Amino acid sequence: MEKITLTMPASRALSGKALAGVVGSGDMEVLFAAEPGPDVNH
Repeated sequence: MEKITLTMPASRALSGKALAGVVGSGDMEVLFAAEPGPDVNH
């Protein structure tokens, strides 16, 4: 399994966690997690 972590400025606050699956590939999921500060990690 490959793990890629990206951090970028967020335009609004994320209240918790969000999971998004990529339907076309069948084997990729993205987890968005709230962190203290103005950035979002995914």
